[in-house]
Amino acid sequence: MMKEQINYGKITIEPFKANKTVKLGDKRLFGYQHVTSKNKHYILASGAIHTVDLGGNKLKPISINHSFNKSLSDEFEQMYFEAWAGMEENFYDENFHGENWQKLRDDYAKYLPFVTGRGELRLIFNDMLGEL
Repeated sequence: MMKEQINYGKITIEPFKANKTVKLGDKRLFGYQHVTSKNKHYILASGAIHTVDLGGNKLKPISINHSFNKSLSDEFEQMYFEAWAGMEENFYDENFHGENWQKLRDDYAKYLPFVTGRGELRLIFNDMLGEL
């Protein structure tokens, strides 16, 4: 599926005159979000944030220097325990086929520090379910 490409512009509408369309910027944009805050206009387009200068008919890029760190191990651990709790509440056999469900949780949780992707987390959970 291709992303829609657009030219961003403004239309001036005045009574008894033809509508006037002006392009804002030369680049074609891939997907965008427009936000107005305190009478200022901003657009997130093609992965960059711009201010919209309606008077000058321009998009001015905003330079952003920011880094973001995310702990995937914390996220995978939370996903694991949430999935385990959901299974505990909804498993069709309340006795878990005679298996100790809490012990299985703890046994397989030992592998969580080594998970580097959702596929590996899915594999651990599927192996744990396989023991039921």
